[in-house]
Amino acid sequence: MANSRENLVKDTTIKVVNRVHRSIFNASGGRILGRIGPMPVVELTTTGGKSGLPRKTMLTSPIQDGQKVVLMASWGGADRHPFAILEPEG
Repeated sequence: MANSRENLVKDTTIKVVNRVHRSIFNASGGRILGRIGPMPVVELTTTGGKSGLPRKTMLTSPIQDGQKVVLMASWGGADRHPFAILEPEG
């Protein structure tokens, strides 16, 4: 039970931090919070598979070479695959 509660708290925290980060990033045109360490930040928009609604998240991009971009997702450094967290089983 505690693990489930801890995951809920962490997931909620990550979602709030993502929204705040995105708001500041967009309001400043990317000048503020446009980098995390040496890596540029990218706002990724995807489409929900069931809802069809746009979903936005902030990711880091350790490699950018012309049209090629590598994105890194970790759900705040979690030890679980980030998409396993976003798309629960069942």
